[in-house]
Amino acid sequence: MKLRILFIALSIAGVFFGVLAARTLTNSSRSSTATSTTRGPIQNVRFTMYDAGIYPRQLRARPGVVAIVLEDRTRQCRGLVIERETGSSLSVGTMSIPSGQLRARAEFRLGAGRYRVSDATNPANQAELIVEQ
Repeated sequence: MKLRILFIALSIAGVFFGVLAARTLTNSSRSSTATSTTRGPIQNVRFTMYDAGIYPRQLRARPGVVAIVLEDRTRQCRGLVIERETGSSLSVGTMSIPSGQLRARAEFRLGAGRYRVSDATNPANQAELIVEQ
């Protein structure tokens, strides 16, 4: 008899916590969906740093959120500087490579235009990111 009561109590508790967990998952998926739809799709562009410079020398993207991924083959690069070319350079942001790592990733919201991507340790190493409609 005691075993039957224990089984019924555990079954009720299991159903209660199962419903509670399902509600939590539904609410969290709704909030993450709302966040991702307001931000829009993310475009990935990848630059690789070599001793000879940044490759590819030129990439294209569409306006919106652009994730820039940097791979450092020199093992000496500290990061990238991203500047918008509008007659004069307007700094958009920087990204740094964590100590002891060879890759970094950062997201930027970019409008249409031309952007200069340069090595933070050697500004002569440059590439171009063209954001077009």
